[in-house]
Amino acid sequence: MSNSICLFFDLGCPSISKGLVPRIVARGFVLFLLMLMMEAKQRLIEDDLNTLRMQLLQLQ
Repeated sequence: MSNSICLFFDLGCPSISKGLVPRIVARGFVLFLLMLMMEAKQRLIEDDLNTLRMQLLQLQ
């Protein structure tokens, strides 16, 4: 997983693999970005559901 982080951030892999702290920070940052993307996706789905509900109510 650390290799993918190195490639993702275009960081030098030797500099990350030297210490544990930069590796933990990089993984934490990736997890934070994933959480933000998941929340954004959830909000989009909720908006779509609300739009569908409104259209359904108008059809009745």
